Amino acid sequence: MTIPLPGMTISHKPKKMIGIIGGSGPEAGINVMEKILKMQRELLGKQYQSDKDAPYVVLMQVPGVGGPHGMWDMEDKESAAYAYLWDNITDTIEKLMLIGCECFCLTCNTLHVLEPAIREWMTAQGHDEKRFVSIVESTKDDIVEQYLQRMLEVPQSSQGEEEQKEEEKNEEAEEKVAKEDDDESKGNQVCILGSYVTTGVTDRSPYKSLCDGNELEFVQLEVELREEIQNFINQTKAMGPQEAIKEDFYQRVMVPLCKKRTIGNVKPSHIVLGCTELPLLVDAERAEKIREEFDVKCVDPNNVLASTLLKNAGYMGEGRCYGRSVRAAMGEKHRFTNASTRSMVTSVGGATDDEGDNTTDFDGTDFDGTDVSDVDVPSIKLTPSTALAVIEEHAAAVVA
Repeated sequence: MTIPLPGMTISHKPKKMIGIIGGSGPEAGINVMEKILKMQRELLGKQYQSDKDAPYVVLMQVPGVGGPHGMWDMEDKESAAYAYLWDNITDTIEKLMLIGCECFCLTCNTLHVLEPAIREWMTAQGHDEKRFVSIVESTKDDIVEQYLQRMLEVPQSSQGEEEQKEEEKNEEAEEKVAKEDDDESKGNQVCILGSYVTTGVTDRSPYKSLCDGNELEFVQLEVELREEIQNFINQTKAMGPQEAIKEDFYQRVMVPLCKKRTIGNVKPSHIVLGCTELPLLVDAERAEKIREEFDVKCVDPNNVLASTLLKNAGYMGEGRCYGRSVRAAMGEKHRFTNASTRSMVTSVGGATDDEGDNTTDFDGTDFDGTDVSDVDVPSIKLTPSTALAVIEEHAAAVVA
């Protein structure tokens, strides 16, 4: 039997490099990388035959950007905590620009409170700020996309008589349920889960502009539940995504949310897992269970980010403009493709992501006083000096 040599059927055209700044949730970064690799394999199908078919990715595990985060290290520019965080973020961006990354991301929803400042800094330093791919903007884009698709769907015609009768019966049953629960059929109620900062959608949340200029509506959470979610995030940072924590989160947070444990007793149509630890707790199996039992869709920003990075680096065609173009097109009757079904990645090692913050007086402990911090994770050197030298030597070709 003839065994084909690996890589003989692939294109050897230089691939553009994707950068990931991890550290604000190490396990979460690994989760993003796993999804990236899975997406790339699904995208290429039988054409994925060897390691050479994976995207070109540099993942930097940076403890200095680790959480938990709060306004104490993201807003007070005179504080030592802010300076330490900012220096680590900007220093890592400089390194990614040096080695020729086509685009990069910061795998922490909460840290995107700093997104405007990061873009302003990049411009001042002579870097193209569009290379920064926002997990928040990409997720906003995806949610609006889904809503537009739902609005633009064309009803099927030419159904058989029996099929029409069956559909009419189903519609009658659905109308009966709708009378008992008239807010379930709107499809535009979005609930943001995440750190204490991120869930404050009327305050400093990076998602606070999600519902601007469209028909989407926020489903807001009581302070008590926001604090409980923060505690689950902190637990996951300290102990990892253990099965007991996953089940506890499902029973104490996800199920009650689907049963209207919200301000105004509103059932969400979409739940955004807006902390990169949360997709570790609500895996694909649990998300599907929620969809089947409660007709609520879980949106995984880690998944959306992986897809957007692949696309913006040219692995899937033209980029998504970081979420801005879709929201600008509201009302223009355009149909958009669903990025959450797409693909990306290859891991060079390491970890990434996070959340874990409180708006005030959060001192690196959870609400029970347990010390947890991503900064405790060791720095991981992802490439030996020889590999880095090669990367730098071919940076121009990679970007070209």
